[in-house]
Amino acid sequence: MTNSIYQNDDQNFLADEVDEEEEFPADLFFEEEEEKAENLNDAKTNKKSNFNPKYSTRSTARHKLSSLTLSEPELRAIFEAKCRDFKVKFEENHYQRFLRRQNQHRNKKVLHMEGSALGSIAAALIVETVFYHPRIVVVDFSDNSLGDQGARCFADLIINTHSIISIDLASNHMTDNGIYTIFTALRTNRSLVSLNIGSKSSIGRNTIGPKSIKEISEMLRVNNVISELNLSLTELNALNVQGLAPGLAANSTLTMLNLSNNNIKSKGAITIIKSIMKGGMIELRLSDNAIQDDIAPYLASLLQNCKSLKILDMSGNKLGFRTTSAISTNDAYHYSIEELILSRNPLGGRGVTALGSFLANSRKIKRINLNGCEIDYRGFQDFCENLARNESLELIEIQHNPLTDDGIVKLSDAIKEHPKLKAIDLEMTELSDKGCTALFEALIDTKITRVSLKNNLIHDGLIIQKALQDNEKLRKLNIEANDIDYKSTIEINRLLNVNQLNYKRKAAQRLLGRVLTASKDAPANVEARLHRTRNNIINERKTIADLIKTKEELEIKCQETKEKKEKTLTELDDKNNELASELAILTDDCRNKNQDARNALTNLENDIAQINARLVREIEIFKTENKTLSTLSAKIVSTDDEFFNEGRLLETQLHEAQEKYRIAKEQLVDAWRSIHAEMEAIEQQKLETERAAAKAALKAAKTARKKKKDKSSKSDKTKTSSKSSAKTSKSNSIATTRKSSKQTSRLGESGKESEAGSIFNSSRTPTTEVAAAVQTGRSEILVEKTDRTFDTQPDNIKISQEDED
Repeated sequence: MTNSIYQNDDQNFLADEVDEEEEFPADLFFEEEEEKAENLNDAKTNKKSNFNPKYSTRSTARHKLSSLTLSEPELRAIFEAKCRDFKVKFEENHYQRFLRRQNQHRNKKVLHMEGSALGSIAAALIVETVFYHPRIVVVDFSDNSLGDQGARCFADLIINTHSIISIDLASNHMTDNGIYTIFTALRTNRSLVSLNIGSKSSIGRNTIGPKSIKEISEMLRVNNVISELNLSLTELNALNVQGLAPGLAANSTLTMLNLSNNNIKSKGAITIIKSIMKGGMIELRLSDNAIQDDIAPYLASLLQNCKSLKILDMSGNKLGFRTTSAISTNDAYHYSIEELILSRNPLGGRGVTALGSFLANSRKIKRINLNGCEIDYRGFQDFCENLARNESLELIEIQHNPLTDDGIVKLSDAIKEHPKLKAIDLEMTELSDKGCTALFEALIDTKITRVSLKNNLIHDGLIIQKALQDNEKLRKLNIEANDIDYKSTIEINRLLNVNQLNYKRKAAQRLLGRVLTASKDAPANVEARLHRTRNNIINERKTIADLIKTKEELEIKCQETKEKKEKTLTELDDKNNELASELAILTDDCRNKNQDARNALTNLENDIAQINARLVREIEIFKTENKTLSTLSAKIVSTDDEFFNEGRLLETQLHEAQEKYRIAKEQLVDAWRSIHAEMEAIEQQKLETERAAAKAALKAAKTARKKKKDKSSKSDKTKTSSKSSAKTSKSNSIATTRKSSKQTSRLGESGKESEAGSIFNSSRTPTTEVAAAVQTGRSEILVEKTDRTFDTQPDNIKISQEDED
């Protein structure tokens, strides 16, 4: 899991090699000679047997197939299952290509099925086949189309296997449900050490959800065998990764954890660091997780407290000066970290300057990667001064930084006498001929054997040629993408090959010298060794005689035992046949029950999915109704407040209106009483006038009747006088009525026209009736009716209780 930028043949350019001081393999030097001898022997054999290559294809193919992990019929069945997975037609040429690809892998302990476009049907067949090959300990099934159905097949393999130690299921289109079954099976497994459930790219990535997170944590809590766990590119984030913390804190066997290419951010990274602080973690990879500089104190605490941590990968994040200054303390002397990868972080000159203090104090760091960290010359200058004080670094990768020639010159001064530095990567550092000259001059006094100067500005190849002639230790040099002429490039490659051969010869000579030194002391004690050998032979002869006697006795016992053994074997064979038949029946029952259980599980999962979907909908409805209820409650509270305020206001207005009504009522009653008193006086006066007129009219009527009786003869004269009297009475009555009307109009002008008008109307009737009575002769009846009319008091001014309310 390196972050090197090299691809294809450059990928292992800086790979570790055997030290000159270390023991050199004896067959390395004689490798070419042995190949030549084998070819010569094959040629002689072919000549004697009339060898014809035309007829050797079949035997060669058989030899190749004999080295396959699985047999040819098993591979054919797997390829046919693959065709059924994707519903394509089986073609022999495609199968032969699949077979040739499998032939590239000769290790019978490793099953390579990566990138073979296999589906769930093929996965089920592979799992069933693996049970018949107990020698297989590693299964690589990455970059296929396993899916959740295929994940269940591998879950069965994990539950039942006792030999497989590593399984790679990266990039297999597994979802939360499929990964959940994998880790559920891993709870009870006691052989699996390494599991890769991550993803290599976005195509076919595996997805971890909350269900799987909980199961992974529980598995880590109960499983004491798992050592390596890869969960890279599985859509982990800062929230769901919190569920891993309990399991990581309880586990003591996990040594490698890869959470790269997720989105756990600083919050999730802090949780992970806290949970593994006291464990036995050796390798932790948190690259490309959008981690900020606020993780600095926790990272320093991890390096200080986790003594087992050897490799830490924090590349592709957003770390800077705060992080490098936090880990670059005096406690760096006690750090156990050996590989620190900080590539693609915006460290800048200030950050790399602080990191130099870490290198100066550390005594165990072997590799540091600062690829693409925006390092300029100024910050790199201080870094180089501290690098010169380091004594443990073996590999430094500082490519893709604008160091320029000034920075390379400083680096050359820092590595001149470094005791252990073996490789250095300076790709794309704006290096030209000036820096190249200083660098190769410094390499002469170092132990560096591998250098990469790819993608720079070097023109003069003679500088490199001269350096290779003077420095035989330099055996690997990458100068691609430089402006060096073709002839110089050919000469440089030739000199590198010469250095390689010289290295092999010297290593072989050292080995030969060690062998000769060990054989010099052989003749010194030959006589003593012979005497001891003679005595040993005598003792052994006596022992042999005793053993012969014992042998004869044992042969007799062996014969008896053999007979018993044959009898027992016969009985065991019978029992074995019975058990085999019973086992076959039980196996069929188990398979049927297992299939039924799988179907039931599938139905149950579908039901659970439907229930969960319904639960989500009900929760949404509940949230909506709850929100509406909250809104209505708020409106009710505001309406109650408004109603209460309006009630208080109306109550105040009511009290004010009642007070005004009481005052107006009192004023009205006082006014009515005064008007009533005036009206009574007017009516009394009017009554007296009308009574006087009535009495006068009665008196005149009586006089008239008397005169009529006395003077019947004088009827004409009397009638004339009566008419004149009636006219006089009528005129008096009209005058009286006009007078009372004037008085009534004066009362109406004072604001009480309605009441006075009613009284006036009620008082008109007697006067009119009196006048009529005078004419008709009904004077007594009129007087009585007039008295009754004026005796009644006016009660038209009354206020009811409802009006008052």
